[in-house]
Amino acid sequence: MEIKAFDNVYGNYSSLRPNFFDFLEADVSKIFGKKGAFIVFNISNSKKEEDELYIENIFKLIRNVISTYSNIYGFIIGINDIIITFPNYNFADIERISFKVEASLNNIMNTQENSHMNLNKFVLQYNQEITSVEDFYELLFNNAIKLEENKEVSRKKIKRIIHMLTNNIRNTVHSYKYANELAFIDDVSGVSNHRAGKLFLSKLIEEYIESRKGFGIMFIDGDNLKRYNNVSYEAGNQMIRNLSTIIKSSIRSEDKVFRWLSGDEFVVILREIDEQNTLKLAERVRRAVEVQTKNYIYPTTISVGVAHYPSDGKTLSDLLNRAEKANSYAKSIGKNRVIKWNNSMVD
Repeated sequence: MEIKAFDNVYGNYSSLRPNFFDFLEADVSKIFGKKGAFIVFNISNSKKEEDELYIENIFKLIRNVISTYSNIYGFIIGINDIIITFPNYNFADIERISFKVEASLNNIMNTQENSHMNLNKFVLQYNQEITSVEDFYELLFNNAIKLEENKEVSRKKIKRIIHMLTNNIRNTVHSYKYANELAFIDDVSGVSNHRAGKLFLSKLIEEYIESRKGFGIMFIDGDNLKRYNNVSYEAGNQMIRNLSTIIKSSIRSEDKVFRWLSGDEFVVILREIDEQNTLKLAERVRRAVEVQTKNYIYPTTISVGVAHYPSDGKTLSDLLNRAEKANSYAKSIGKNRVIKWNNSMVD
């Protein structure tokens, strides 16, 4: 992960804003050391739409304060939370430096335009080496329990730190989900793409090696769908979506559909099925496309190549290659038909 530093105030490469969780993943031991403390400053009563501009002033303020010290790291989360870590510092120095930061923050917030905001501080000391993200969360969790047992400590502080962390975890999960969709979901048809298909097939082969069960693969290619692209780009995309919908509605709930490399190619993986029923299901899909598109401006058909595990191959590449070979043969002898791979079709 590329992380840029501004006098030990860290930001990721895209936003250039300090990002604690990015850096925590990148080099957790650097920002905590074997002992020390970290401080969370929370600015409450902030109105995000109106107050976002002052974040730049806070950014500069933290830089100015901590840049005069070595091995102190500052991070900003959103526009409400500031985290400063003091790896291998003694508590007297930590208190002195944090007081300077707090005083500077209060100066900004005590101006007339920011008078509605309040500053809260949460300090956590540790005397254990933190070498992983898990260690960090365990430290927070254990401390939250101790605070809960201390009747003199405000429960609001506990709730605030937990809320801050869970909110950032939620955002991280959302980012991973979005990245997963970009990587594994076809943006035209809405079904999983060839990357997801290869991962799924690889795991299925591993599973079936032990169970000795069989599964089928259908390699589907539309016949003459280019006519829709000649109408318009969107007409071609809509036909791809229609085709994926018909395929999905014609197979079983446990089967999986993937859009493949070329525009009108799909791969369907049929779980726990023998060769005979694989061919029957492939014919059902072929027939459904033929019937349901007969009133389209251009009636559409498909050619289907079929391969079966383990009789037609025991590896991902063999199975996909042979299903594709069978599909090519179906097209070469007239299209709109189902053909199963056999040894006469040279790899």
